[in-house]
Amino acid sequence: MSDRIKNNLFHAQNVVVTCSKSGKLTSSLVTYWRDHCLIPNLSPKTLLLVDSFPSHANPDVYKRLKDFAFRVIPPKTTSTIQPLDVYFNRQYKLILRRIFNHVRLDDIHINLAERNNVIKLHSLVHSQMKSKAFESMIKYAWHRSGYLKTDPGPFQNVKD
Repeated sequence: MSDRIKNNLFHAQNVVVTCSKSGKLTSSLVTYWRDHCLIPNLSPKTLLLVDSFPSHANPDVYKRLKDFAFRVIPPKTTSTIQPLDVYFNRQYKLILRRIFNHVRLDDIHINLAERNNVIKLHSLVHSQMKSKAFESMIKYAWHRSGYLKTDPGPFQNVKD
């Protein structure tokens, strides 16, 4: 990322922004994510589930981490056993769609495709999704994926 872009980039506390020349996920981006997102937020006895994409599933990326385990989700099973794919991502996208629709329908003059507005939008949605109101919904994603035995019971989702 050029210095000009970095200097003009909106800095959100809960969003880490980086890029690659190819636009594809590389092992160096996974290492960057490990160092800037995962490690600062690790708690004791963390289990990380990663999909089978080679850059994610490389054990060398994680071997220096202590009290940490990672498991690779088998190929072609992400849609059924990856909690984000099973339930959470749909809820996240619903909030984004609702905001986009509000901007369009109410003719609010803001370009939501502009780089800094994209960062602000994701910062806002991430902040909302980690609120206490959605804790049971997140647990449900883990339950529905088969990782939690106990159903968290009724919960509020984005549509509610």
